[in-house]
Amino acid sequence: MDSAAILVSEGEALPFALYYDEDFSNGAENNIKRLLRKGSEYLFRSGTEKPDLDAALPALIAAKSEADKSGKPYWQNAALAVLGRYYLQDGKAAESKNCFTKAVDIARRANDPALLARALANRGTFSGYNDPQKEPDLNESLQLSRQLHDTIAEIDMLTRIYEIYFVKGKLDTVKTQLLQVTHLEKAIGFRHVHYNHRVLAFLEYHLGDWGDVFVESKNAVTIMEANRDLAFSNFIYGAMSQIYSDFEDHDKALYWLDKSINQESVNKAKRIWYRQFTITSMNIAKLRREQQALDFVLKIIKDYPPVTMNDKMNIAHILGFCYNALNQKALSAKYYAIMEPYMDSLKEDPIEKPNLFSGYIDLARRQLAIGNIDATENYFRKAQLYADSTDIFNLNRIHWMQYKLDSSAGKYLSALNQYRQTELLNDSIYNLGKAKQFSELQVQYETETKDKNIELLVQKEKLQAASIRHSVLMKNVTLAGILVMLVITGLVYAEYRNKQKRNKEINEKNLALEQLVKDKEWLVKEIHHRVKNNFHVVASLLEIQSSYLKNKEALSAIKESQNRIHSMSIIHQKLYQSDTLSTIRMPEYIYELVEYLRESYGIRENVGFSLQIENIELNHASAITLGLILNEAITNAIKYAFAKTANAKISISLNHISDSQILLSIADNGRGLPNDFDSKIGASMGMELLQGLTDDLGGSFSIETDSGTHIRIIFSYKPLPEAKGSFS
Repeated sequence: MDSAAILVSEGEALPFALYYDEDFSNGAENNIKRLLRKGSEYLFRSGTEKPDLDAALPALIAAKSEADKSGKPYWQNAALAVLGRYYLQDGKAAESKNCFTKAVDIARRANDPALLARALANRGTFSGYNDPQKEPDLNESLQLSRQLHDTIAEIDMLTRIYEIYFVKGKLDTVKTQLLQVTHLEKAIGFRHVHYNHRVLAFLEYHLGDWGDVFVESKNAVTIMEANRDLAFSNFIYGAMSQIYSDFEDHDKALYWLDKSINQESVNKAKRIWYRQFTITSMNIAKLRREQQALDFVLKIIKDYPPVTMNDKMNIAHILGFCYNALNQKALSAKYYAIMEPYMDSLKEDPIEKPNLFSGYIDLARRQLAIGNIDATENYFRKAQLYADSTDIFNLNRIHWMQYKLDSSAGKYLSALNQYRQTELLNDSIYNLGKAKQFSELQVQYETETKDKNIELLVQKEKLQAASIRHSVLMKNVTLAGILVMLVITGLVYAEYRNKQKRNKEINEKNLALEQLVKDKEWLVKEIHHRVKNNFHVVASLLEIQSSYLKNKEALSAIKESQNRIHSMSIIHQKLYQSDTLSTIRMPEYIYELVEYLRESYGIRENVGFSLQIENIELNHASAITLGLILNEAITNAIKYAFAKTANAKISISLNHISDSQILLSIADNGRGLPNDFDSKIGASMGMELLQGLTDDLGGSFSIETDSGTHIRIIFSYKPLPEAKGSFS
């Protein structure tokens, strides 16, 4: 994909300065690139303000004019996309949508599915949630992405679409699409799916699937810790704390909350954990463990006093509640008085709706306790403004308060009805709480059943032993019989002891062999680890050497050498991280190698990649050779193929063509090879290296030009024994 394509893709577009060198020719297209880059530098500057927007507009208008003159849909679309982003940032929603709509119309007339997919994605992404065209645009872009086999775009569109359903509250649909996104991400080798599982846990919570809430939250923790991606560990550990708090296991809730708080000093400073800390503390207090909650809150705020208005409100609420429950009325009144102004200031904040409801209900209860009915009604009406009608705990508290107010006003029929509603909700809450107890009783019952079965087996064994003894007594009627039995028993016993001794020796040898195998595996992993580290040292030395060089050819040679070294380094990293220690899963390896080269050459947004890799495992020698071949072929394509190609793309496939042969194919849609090029006469070092590496594989090498360059390598393959695990 050409760098300009990023401007018509999803998400945040970036300045053109990040994508192009200073070496421009005099062509019209390069002039469009220059103008778009100039406008983008202002438009996407960090902290963009009105003067930056004003500076961006002339270049963007000029870019659109030049794009229209060129008559090329690709550049017209790119210019309109950036101009649409300009109007969006300038607060002119109608002009912005008009630009995106024109881009869609141009792409349709051009009959270019890839261009149309990006244009629809732009219009759908940057329109408001109330725009009726938003969802159809994203769905059409999704279908086009699937037809183009663009998995990355498919994932992005699914994500954009389920965000719409999230806003609409259609959580079942959100769950279905999020599961599909997770499946696709795993299929392309993306490991950081713990964020998806955290959202799934959130959805299960609101759908009422309590068991799945725990399962998805535990999955999020497990995957996060396995990847050591702890950037949002505070949220994920905090969610585990909330689950245990909901099930009234506050010892474990505090354990997970402590992990959230103490994960990293930088996270402490950011106070990402603070909201979960206040939620857990209040849950503990409301289960009549007010002193424990109070001690915990006072300990934390001593080192980390509340900073934001939200945190100050919630801390004041907890302290007021705890002191009131502990009958320290003066302190309770003090902190409730601190809380109220913050509540008034945050009344428009949707995130604080649950806390505002809880705060006003507690204030109403406090006034009811001292007989101030007018103040009770005032706080109760405020609480109702923030009640969640889907939360049975909230509904229970509302019906109970209404029952008390109706009773005090003499409305006994209404009070009775409110009381009945309270009891019905109490039964529902009681049944929810009993779900956990039932599980525990089930486990206890199964344990007792097993104990009884064991006891019955012991009794049966005793009866059988008594029966055997009776039989022996009946048979041993003569001395000869007794002697024979004793001799036989003695021989059997001796053999039994010998067998026990041999079994013991065998077990000891097996344990020793197992230990030797483990030691060998450890040593092999350590060797691969050290080899990988040595490769990194060599790459670092080359990087240092390059800083002293000015010659572009020398710098390019060092860069290529670094890439070759990294392709071999990945092999050894995979080996010491794998269970097999001898084979490399090629889908995972090739994906990681391609990602490295995209980062190394800075072409993530310039060049698209299509990978069709079968689940093939090779030994490390063959994998290293194959990696070097891929490195050379991709590097050659990046350097020479795409000087005049707009939608640059490299396709890589690795598949069986028979039970004993594999085909590696690397193709690009670039300018192709010169007419007088001959791969067999040493046209370049890269081609010589490709030929030599192919010979090392014992394969055949061919290269041809047909709308780009196409390299085919066929080599023999001997299936390896089935290894643990699979790449998906």
